[in-house]
Amino acid sequence: MAVVNVVNQTSTLVPAVLGGVLYAAVGAMPMMGLTIVGFGAAAVVECFIRLGAPDRGDAGRVTAVDDLRAAGRFLTRERPHVLHLVLICAALNFLVTGYAEVGFPYMVRTVLGFGSTAYGLAYGLVGASGLLGALVGGRIAKSLSMRRFPMAIAAFSLTILPQALVMTIPAGGVMRLAVLTASTCGTMIAITLANLIAVPAIQMGCPEDMTGKVMSLALSASMCAQPLGQIAYGWAYSVHPAGAVLAVTFALATAMLPPVAHVTRRF
Repeated sequence: MAVVNVVNQTSTLVPAVLGGVLYAAVGAMPMMGLTIVGFGAAAVVECFIRLGAPDRGDAGRVTAVDDLRAAGRFLTRERPHVLHLVLICAALNFLVTGYAEVGFPYMVRTVLGFGSTAYGLAYGLVGASGLLGALVGGRIAKSLSMRRFPMAIAAFSLTILPQALVMTIPAGGVMRLAVLTASTCGTMIAITLANLIAVPAIQMGCPEDMTGKVMSLALSASMCAQPLGQIAYGWAYSVHPAGAVLAVTFALATAMLPPVAHVTRRF
């Protein structure tokens, strides 16, 4: 299971690292061309993929909505602690997507005024740190039990505090960029380890016939949290100082620790 999660993290983060480096090297327009070519190549490859329909036995025609409904009934009636973990993961996705994917580029490019080269290198380091977290998590997978989950969330919250402070107190642009980059790298490592703990816990908390349905529901919840986080943080950064937004993010991440500890005790 840890190997699968490492592969998933690698497939997500390696493009982020390469994208950051290429963006710093060649700029936005060549990157757009590479993106178009990449999407076109993926579309061509998908034309040759042939997958057989899954064997559902005598269950008849079952839609994705039916699977999600079955997963919802199972979680609310039989495994409420797994449902709580799914909701915590969605909330984490909301915070990380908003503050890292929206806030980090906004603060580097708009607030601090750095160019594409500095931003590309900084974002490349952030992506590399997530990959490092996945590799380390794969090596120490046996020790990544649910009792470590609160520690990972606490570490995540602590990575936000230096950013809130450096964006509030008087400091030079280079120092702010260094703190933002280093702290966001720490965020990526902490969240990657939290993901390597939470995803197997959700899977192992379900019987085999419900695992796919529950994971689909969990993935749907996390995917829905992403645009909500982007919208919320986009609005927040437009009307409030960056330091205030980061301070609220730190407070929200810290407020999650009691429910995280409560859910952890149920596993």
